[in-house]
Amino acid sequence: MTSTVPHAPAAAVQAEETVSGSLPQEAAHPLVRAALAILDGLPLARVGRTIAPDTTGWYVRPDTLASPAQVTVRHVHRGSLRPASAAARRACRAVAAERFVRAGWRVLDFPATVLVVEAPGTLADWLDRH
Repeated sequence: MTSTVPHAPAAAVQAEETVSGSLPQEAAHPLVRAALAILDGLPLARVGRTIAPDTTGWYVRPDTLASPAQVTVRHVHRGSLRPASAAARRACRAVAAERFVRAGWRVLDFPATVLVVEAPGTLADWLDRH
């Protein structure tokens, strides 16, 4: 039996949503926006569900499980969260850490591939000022 229903074209594959410097669903988070402002002028990675192999730059995520005022800051190099060498990891982390310290944020002690920073004061006080 032949169907009389017209053939519907296959749905177009939509491009994955990406934003600069954070996951799309976290882009409006106040701490993410504040952290990205501190990184202003540095390249930001285009991030979505995945990280494109050709992207390089900074990537920020809220890290509010440990503290409501924390974010994790990572450097993506050619689609990888791990730069090619330990020296490159330390250099990338130092660049970001220096900016956060100058802005009054506290840098927490974590491995060289991850930078976790905490906004100054209580979250409510900090958000009121920004």
